[in-house]
Amino acid sequence: MTVTGTRTAIIAHSDVSAANGLVGMLSEAGYRSPLLVSDIDSAVSAALEKQPDLVLLDDSLLGEEMSTVGVLAEAATAGVVVLGVPTDNPSRSLQALAAGAKGYLSTSEEPAQFAALLDMIAHGALVVSNGPARVVAKPAETQAYEPFDILASSTFSEKAAARTEAIAPPASTTMSEPPISVIIGYPHRLTSEGLSRILTEAGHHVLKQVTTADELFKAARDVKPDIILVDTNMLENRMQKVREIVESHDGIVVLLSNSQGDSNLPIDAIQAGARGSLSVDDLADSFLSSLRLLMEGGIVLSSRSSNELASRIRTGYARESPSPLTEREREVAILVGRGASNKEIADHLSLSEHTIKVHLANILAKLNLRNRQQIAVYAAQRGLLEDIPVEDQPS
Repeated sequence: MTVTGTRTAIIAHSDVSAANGLVGMLSEAGYRSPLLVSDIDSAVSAALEKQPDLVLLDDSLLGEEMSTVGVLAEAATAGVVVLGVPTDNPSRSLQALAAGAKGYLSTSEEPAQFAALLDMIAHGALVVSNGPARVVAKPAETQAYEPFDILASSTFSEKAAARTEAIAPPASTTMSEPPISVIIGYPHRLTSEGLSRILTEAGHHVLKQVTTADELFKAARDVKPDIILVDTNMLENRMQKVREIVESHDGIVVLLSNSQGDSNLPIDAIQAGARGSLSVDDLADSFLSSLRLLMEGGIVLSSRSSNELASRIRTGYARESPSPLTEREREVAILVGRGASNKEIADHLSLSEHTIKVHLANILAKLNLRNRQQIAVYAAQRGLLEDIPVEDQPS
């Protein structure tokens, strides 16, 4: 998949050879003059100045809180993508999404697939990849994918990696793009036929097309596909059925929707155990790349659902993640977020300006931030500004 040649990207990476490889890959994929920097400060400055379409950040450059991701997501128009090894630390991908990233991509992806994933992100999708899997055929007995609770799970990548390892054949017999077996559940025949044709022409196997939920549940039990594609309208008030399919079936449940659908339903299905939410309005190449990514242990949500889910991730993650700040530092961060000066903060807390400067230095160091503006963004992202009544703000 190639892009139009008008997109721009900034890459922040500590490994020169890897960084140059990314620059070359993006150039070949049609990105205009990808800009390479070696540190986070330069990435932030360049992103704020040039407003690129994408900012790619090497995870090793980010702090524990990934605060830079949040700063860029808030202040720049770019989609932020973190590059790392998801299977080394499965919770990092969730943390990146919680901080505001649009994707967490494995550094082991093949160039063509990597470019395709970036294209999906640039179109608004939310993507997590685990690197390429090498699967010839699904054995009769394999380890099932576990339901993915997007708000709480930190072990999904480990389980997906374990399943990939369990079904990977010897290197000598490996195929790079094995066919995928699919059931399509869609009430409109023309749409279903169109999806079936796209899949068949790409070399995949459409085992069955059904038009009702009851037919779908029966087909899932009978033919055991790799992926079950199901229209959201067939699952109204039937999230329990999604859970039952996920718990009893070895395949991957993927929701299909369109621009007129209920944006909450795909998210509810994800929380019930579905692994993706794709739009029937997607381009064929993007749709097929999404299915391949799902088979490799990734997560894909088309743009219609991604913003809502990202918001839920951030809310849930911020609620469950303890703040590294002391109570006093938290108070200072709140007041900075409210636009107070050092003197106003000192007067409000009955402290000296020198003490306020010490607290600010500690906040910057703990959160790996650079200035007051980034502290304000952090306070807003964590919902801290809601914790102080207007009448208690400094005058």
